[in-house]
Amino acid sequence: SNNLMNPSASNLTPSECRQSEELNNQMLSCLR
Repeated sequence: SNNLMNPSASNLTPSECRQSEELNNQMLSCLR
C-alpha cells in the first residue's frame, strides 16, 4: 500500500509503522 502520505497512517500498528519506515528509508536511499 502506497498510502504513506495518508493521515490514517497514524492508525498503523507498531509493526506496520516500522515496515513503512523501512520502505521510506529504502526510497530515500534510492534518491541519493
